[in-house]
Amino acid sequence: MMSENPQWVAVYTRTRAEKIVSQRLVDQGIETYLPVRLEKHHWSDRVKMVSVPMFRSYLFVKMCRKTEMIVRETAGIVTIVKFGDKYSIVPESQIEMIRKLEQSASDLYVYETAHLKRGARVVVQEGDFAGMEGTIVSNCKDGNFAVSVEALRMSVVVTLDRNVLKVARRQDTKNSKSD
Repeated sequence: MMSENPQWVAVYTRTRAEKIVSQRLVDQGIETYLPVRLEKHHWSDRVKMVSVPMFRSYLFVKMCRKTEMIVRETAGIVTIVKFGDKYSIVPESQIEMIRKLEQSASDLYVYETAHLKRGARVVVQEGDFAGMEGTIVSNCKDGNFAVSVEALRMSVVVTLDRNVLKVARRQDTKNSKSD
């Protein structure tokens, strides 16, 4: 059961319905966040950069007990993401990290976390992502940095210069999980 205070949750939508579901929820007065990234699409006569959802079939919704039924009954939503019998709450800090990544000019790659080999926890020291904590991804080329979205069990990967990364202290890691 949801709390009285609005919290970010992930919802799973029908395939390629993320944008229309987001608009339906907004039309009903519910705050949504659909992170997107640019992807190069090739046609026989042209190449074009197209805006696509960062997490296919997923959308973030700010929901509380009062709006839970509206969200559930919105056309195009398959389910509200749960683990066990509890909704998967996405901390505001993770939403902000995704927003920063989305606004960057870097190439982003999104992978299911299950396919990533976990490396060292690191903190970015400089640049647009300064202060952001994540993981060095060991099965990708050097310098790849992953920010985990635990509520979706997925990660966003961006290539950064290894010189701006510093190993995170254990205390920093504990504090970031409580956000």
